[in-house]
Amino acid sequence: MYHACLLSDAAEVCYLNAHRMAPQDFRWIYLLGYLYHKEDRLSEASLYYGHARKLRPEFLPVSVNLGDVLVQQNRRVEAAARFEQALELDPGCGAAHFGLGQLALSSGK
Repeated sequence: MYHACLLSDAAEVCYLNAHRMAPQDFRWIYLLGYLYHKEDRLSEASLYYGHARKLRPEFLPVSVNLGDVLVQQNRRVEAAARFEQALELDPGCGAAHFGLGQLALSSGK
């Protein structure tokens, strides 16, 4: 509820607590990554998205969101790999095509 109401500090405390109580529960790891991503706390977002990806590599939003974070961190090769992984899961994923297009445009292709 805190996250939905944009009370990020309270949401972070709750997610961290939930993660401590259930460290292998994908939900809390992913939601921490998402919270940090939206707050531009990119290194933390990358860390939690990466962990979420290890737990559920088939969950499409993890690859796309991690790709977005990696682009913002100027980690272009890793970002492209995440977008490609998303396309392996869903060849029609518009967000992954967009991410790859951004990378190509920024490199002059």
